[in-house]
Amino acid sequence: MSDEVMTTELLSAQRGPSTAIRFDQRLVTPFIQKSLSNETREAYQRGIRKFFKSVGWLHPTQVTPEHVIRYRDGLIRDKRKPATITAKLSVVRSFFSYLQAAGVVTLNPASTKLVPPPAVPTSHAGRALTP
Repeated sequence: MSDEVMTTELLSAQRGPSTAIRFDQRLVTPFIQKSLSNETREAYQRGIRKFFKSVGWLHPTQVTPEHVIRYRDGLIRDKRKPATITAKLSVVRSFFSYLQAAGVVTLNPASTKLVPPPAVPTSHAGRALTP
């Protein structure tokens, strides 16, 4: 699918018959299909679905950095590991970068400048056996 066709689909997917603009799965499909790995596509699909579920299925144009911060803080409260939280935020950030390049959103609300990920420990404790 050409970039022009994908952009047209993304822009038309945000408009619907109702006056309320809601999240539309058609926005995600071209982004996910860019990956060659089936596992990556499934992980991206899950990550994006969980994020938008957490923000009440808002349309991406309505998502603010505060929504992303609440999502991040919820993952921290759920005692997710910093590396897991960083990976989940990376998927959301990549998706919004894709939408920004397509002209669907003007700002990436998940940018690391707006929503810093938690610090990942640099110690290797638990990663390998000591001599």
